[in-house]
Amino acid sequence: MADHDAAEAVRQLVWHGRTAEAVALLSDLGRDGDVDTLALSALQTWVRHRAPGAIPEHPQPWAGRTRAGRVRPETDPWLVSAALLADALEHGTPGRVVPHAEIVLRDVRHGRGSNWSEEASVLALDVLAAAGSPGDASDRGEQLLGEGMPTTARARIAAVLAGVALQQGDLASATRWASDALRTLPVPAWGIEIGTPLGVLVDALVGTGRLDDAAQWLVTTVPGAMDVGIAGLRYRRGRARFRMATGHPAAALADFTECGAMLERWGRDVADEAVAWRLGTATARLQRGELAEARRIAQELLPSRAPRTRASALRVLAAASAPDRRVGMLTEALELFESAGDVVGQAFALSDLSEAYRAVEEIRTARLTSRRALHLARVAGVTTLVRDLEHTAGSEHAGDGTETAASALSESERRVAGLAVRGYSNREIGSRLYITPSTVEQHLTRVYRKLGVRRRRDLPPDLWAAVSRAS
Repeated sequence: MADHDAAEAVRQLVWHGRTAEAVALLSDLGRDGDVDTLALSALQTWVRHRAPGAIPEHPQPWAGRTRAGRVRPETDPWLVSAALLADALEHGTPGRVVPHAEIVLRDVRHGRGSNWSEEASVLALDVLAAAGSPGDASDRGEQLLGEGMPTTARARIAAVLAGVALQQGDLASATRWASDALRTLPVPAWGIEIGTPLGVLVDALVGTGRLDDAAQWLVTTVPGAMDVGIAGLRYRRGRARFRMATGHPAAALADFTECGAMLERWGRDVADEAVAWRLGTATARLQRGELAEARRIAQELLPSRAPRTRASALRVLAAASAPDRRVGMLTEALELFESAGDVVGQAFALSDLSEAYRAVEEIRTARLTSRRALHLARVAGVTTLVRDLEHTAGSEHAGDGTETAASALSESERRVAGLAVRGYSNREIGSRLYITPSTVEQHLTRVYRKLGVRRRRDLPPDLWAAVSRAS
């Protein structure tokens, strides 16, 4: 069998969950004294990434072209690229191969003759997202979709885009991309990779409160072999979040715990995968009333440099702490979600913060914070949170409060406040109203005092609508 035929056979076997046969074929190739050793080691590295549960040993980082052995001129460079990118993801070092990922994405249209160009392009997008550049991953993925990629490649790229959107807290885009992926490639054709788009879609649907839709997707028949790979991990996480949302924290905890066990068995308890299962476990513990254990897990995650991770850990820690300690933690969590551009995270942090203010009897601040949470929940399409907030405050009460706030302001203050809420800077407000920036600042200072807030972002988000009606 020619080397490229053997490599394609291994790829197809792994895709369809026949990993024992794939590993056996790799062993047979290893005994062939005439085999291309670079291609073989690249193929082994790729299999370890896609199906780590099929290979028990925990390998050292791949040396790539520095390995000794027979190297043939016909060695597929796309297979080598796929191995290089897969190895960096496996060992939690995606930053070191970002330049190579960018080269792959730039040149992938020239590699359509190799099935490994699809693998390399998908892995390159994963590398950009894992290396802290999710925006670049989204942009490059959408660019590839506009270049007429083959059907399977389009579906897999859409699945990557769904995962990136979910990572950024953009539930609407995550739902759209995951749905596109599943429409582009029918469920049976996905093999063990079905867990990725399906898990992301369920997670996003749960986040927006569409539990019935999520439940329908969870009855989809999936291959039992899916748990040998990362796609199975992604599916379990989505199912666990559904179980949490439907009041089954014990079942969710079992799923999250198994995610951690899988990663430990694979020697891959690193980066986003490890954070996701730990946060999930902490939340499940919290829902079960196991506050001490929830606090312990959250505190372990606090040193993270990733804003969303630290913010999520602070939310858990606040919920498991005394009421008088929650405001400070949640204020920091809100700022971190804002820095990450995570609107969903901001909405939930504000909702928690509103409850924290109520607990310490700062009722006016609690109401203003609740209105901000409601506004962002509507923007993000988180219907369950919208319902909860409307039930707590009453939609008519929220409207009356905003009208009362607007009526407390002078005409000039209302105009300045209305533009400030809509995101205009002091200079831009001054230009629009023909006043100096310092005058704008003086008006805002009086607005803050009258409304009982301390800064611009604490202004009621729907104040501009009341201002428009009053003007």
